[in-house]
Amino acid sequence: MYTLKRIWLQKDPEVFLQWQKLVTHAGLAVGEEVAYTVGIFDQQTLIATASCYANIIKYVVVCEKKRSEQLLTQLISHLSDHIKDEGYTKSFVYTAPKNRLFLNLSGFVKCWLRKTSCSWNKAFLLMKAMPNNCNGSESDKTTAQS
Repeated sequence: MYTLKRIWLQKDPEVFLQWQKLVTHAGLAVGEEVAYTVGIFDQQTLIATASCYANIIKYVVVCEKKRSEQLLTQLISHLSDHIKDEGYTKSFVYTAPKNRLFLNLSGFVKCWLRKTSCSWNKAFLLMKAMPNNCNGSESDKTTAQS
């Protein structure tokens, strides 16, 4: 049985090292600001994680051996609830093209940006809106530019 819980990266050095290893092994660079991080543990071992800063989801990683176990769905659902509880009506996630389908299944759709707002050549910005807020106005898009 796995346990999903909040991770305090700055307060727990042992868990931070597990998180850092999982994230870097997935090819992501550590250094982006996060305000809220969760992890899924198999006993004391971190096997999946996701973070957010405001309404931007970051550092979504599931251990390769556990990818068939619906852990991504649990992480995204938890963070979506957290973002909604914080008062946001939309959430955003940057992802590589190979991950787009999985996030589409969680309700995220491709979001268009101005040319200068994203320097990544091979990344998508995906957006998930609450059912009553699907207008995609420019002010909503600028929230994800941090």
